[in-house]
Amino acid sequence: MFYFIGGTSRTGKSTTAKKLADERNLQLVELDTIRNQLPNRPDVPDKIPEWFYPHLEKIAQEKNNTKLSCVFEGDCFYPEQMAKLAKQFFLKVCFLGSSTIDASLLRNTNGWHQYKNDVELVELATMIKDVSEKFKTKCLENNLYLS
Repeated sequence: MFYFIGGTSRTGKSTTAKKLADERNLQLVELDTIRNQLPNRPDVPDKIPEWFYPHLEKIAQEKNNTKLSCVFEGDCFYPEQMAKLAKQFFLKVCFLGSSTIDASLLRNTNGWHQYKNDVELVELATMIKDVSEKFKTKCLENNLYLS
């Protein structure tokens, strides 16, 4: 059994994945860490999931061969890719997002974004909302049901 926790920035993917892995005594696979160690990574964030998918498929196959149940966490995969993986492996998927995040909320939390100025925080909040809505739509299109 594989659990995939995906979504956009600052939505609690890491926290959720760590809690799930701890509660169920599962291995946690931090995909962003793996992604960042691979060569030839695209500079454009929207291109990363397509570039990373063959690596993700290989990682899932290796974990499946060892019969390990795992929690995969990261922002480097899309709902349509999870629908594809679900044809090969037994998995559960959760995409996290936010439709209410704003710059003031980002300003009052710790993380890499704390060094951004007000304009950048507004842009980040807008991006999070836009990507969250895109994930919601893509999950519905790919029969990854929302609850």
